[in-house]
Amino acid sequence: MNESTIKILFSILSAELKGEKLSEGEKALCTDDVVLEVLNIAQKHDIAHLICSSLLENKLLSNNAPKYQSFLYKTIYRYEKQNYELNQIRELFNNIGVPFVLLKGSVLRNFYKNPWLRTSCDIDVLVKNEDLSRAQKAIIKEFAYEPKGNSTHDIALFSSSGVCLELHFELKETDFRESTLLTEIWEGQELARVSEFEYGMTNEMFLFYHIYHMAKHFVHGGCGIKPIIDLWIIKNKMEYDEDKARKLLQDNGLLDFYIKAISLTKVWFENQKHTPILKDMEDYILQGGVYGTLEQQLAMSQNKNGGGFKHLLSKIFISYDSMLIYYPSLRKCPILYPFYQVRRWFRIVFCGGRKRALNEMKLNQNLSQLKIEKAKRLIDELGL
Repeated sequence: MNESTIKILFSILSAELKGEKLSEGEKALCTDDVVLEVLNIAQKHDIAHLICSSLLENKLLSNNAPKYQSFLYKTIYRYEKQNYELNQIRELFNNIGVPFVLLKGSVLRNFYKNPWLRTSCDIDVLVKNEDLSRAQKAIIKEFAYEPKGNSTHDIALFSSSGVCLELHFELKETDFRESTLLTEIWEGQELARVSEFEYGMTNEMFLFYHIYHMAKHFVHGGCGIKPIIDLWIIKNKMEYDEDKARKLLQDNGLLDFYIKAISLTKVWFENQKHTPILKDMEDYILQGGVYGTLEQQLAMSQNKNGGGFKHLLSKIFISYDSMLIYYPSLRKCPILYPFYQVRRWFRIVFCGGRKRALNEMKLNQNLSQLKIEKAKRLIDELGL
């Protein structure tokens, strides 16, 4: 990516986050070609609406204003749909007595200049494991949501308007590190009552969970620009006890990652200088888009598993917890775990997964040593 384009991208984002105007020098750099490049990068990271909002505010899209205003209207419409569904769910859970916690974007958007500026792919809500079935049945009955899959920590439900609800019954994710802070969230001291049945995380806990979730995506191929923007918002808009937050992060092995991520926000939005590790971190994030790339995921996985061959074995013989994602019924009869391994192999070969599996095997075999070493340096420096 062109370094000058990247610099302009973050100048535009910084102005939007801080509610400031671009300097005359920055405006002069925003030629039509540069703006197009910036928007192409932003779209890959689901932040194009932030760029458009800033450029319109600075009167730099006047010739194409209707086109970009239409783009912003779609973003606002997406937010309004999600907000409507979220309010219905909050009211339902309060009425039927299901304790719940709003997660991620549903909370963060309140700290942005306008709440619709913080887009989300879905609505994330945490309920207790013992309340999961009752909550799911009530949502399906009252609002005609349709179940569309599940994982080891949540189930996905879709409204008739296309809004996705991820109903979490666990905060800790099986493909990342253990944390009693997450597995015992309901028994700990990091939740505060908002209403009779709604709870909210303390600000320190919210920061911790944000870093945990961001680090999880980082080691699985990339986390995108948006979590770094969110971190700047948390740091500058959400009051929290820095010492307490650092203690939570230190106890869970995430303090180094947090410190580097905070430093990256200062590079992007406060004109601080890069260090070599921050430049590597920036390149990794920018190249990965919202969910990272398969190549970056493989480089991280090879380091985690001890090489390409061991990574391949980990994909052929997946863990019991990972198998539950594909076959939830295994929970009732764990003895069938070997049978489900074979069943999964047949599904990959005969039900459409063969091409992807072969592509991954080829990429895994041909992954450059340079990328593997760069990934190892990143996870070592970041304490991951």
